[in-house]
Amino acid sequence: MIRTSSLLRMVPVFVLATMMGGITSRASSAQSLADPGRAEARVRTAAERLIAERFPEAAARLEPRVLRLAAEVPGEGSLRLELAVSDGLPRGHTRADLYDDSERLGWALLYVAHFDSVLIARHDHARGEPLDDAALETAWLETTRFHGDPALPSALRTTTRPTARRALSAGDALRASDLAWPTAVDTGDAIRVRYARRGFALVLDAQARERGAVGETIRVHARATGATYRVRLTAPGEADWLETL
Repeated sequence: MIRTSSLLRMVPVFVLATMMGGITSRASSAQSLADPGRAEARVRTAAERLIAERFPEAAARLEPRVLRLAAEVPGEGSLRLELAVSDGLPRGHTRADLYDDSERLGWALLYVAHFDSVLIARHDHARGEPLDDAALETAWLETTRFHGDPALPSALRTTTRPTARRALSAGDALRASDLAWPTAVDTGDAIRVRYARRGFALVLDAQARERGAVGETIRVHARATGATYRVRLTAPGEADWLETL
């Protein structure tokens, strides 16, 4: 038979053991959660991998950043992202769902920054002034929130040189619309369209639906596909595909 006095002496020991067990349990649970910094790094790596797989032609120009994380990300094991946007390049704020091998873990708010080589004015230029190679240089800039389409070095890969559509100051990052070009195509002209998407590329023969100069966007129609496309003119009779209308 256990005496009452013995029971009283055992109570503190029992309570202490229970408290220690709870603390140990909570510590073990805390250790099972990934460190916040490491969790964000894992999500960022998974986002970079997803972008490289889905958009290989643009991956070098995209930089995903983790703004907010609403998921318990394990320190190791499989981690997969699904972007909320189903088509087109992710740009700016983008939500992504996180999964491991068997279940959804939560979600993350990403900011996908876009970068590109953009033409920069070396000096001040008056409106209408010719812009030769000595007048321009290039700089690697973030273009996520660029006002309009940036002027890219590829625009200068022709024998024709543009003029300034507006007055430019030294150091200005140029928009495509800042460059004035001679007419590249007239309505009805034949035009070759370069189509590149997700590692697939081809050239389409099309017909211009409107007049345009190098650097401008116009609509073209391809008889072979029966589709109309929006393209950017890169040279007389040549263009790059932008979207299918």
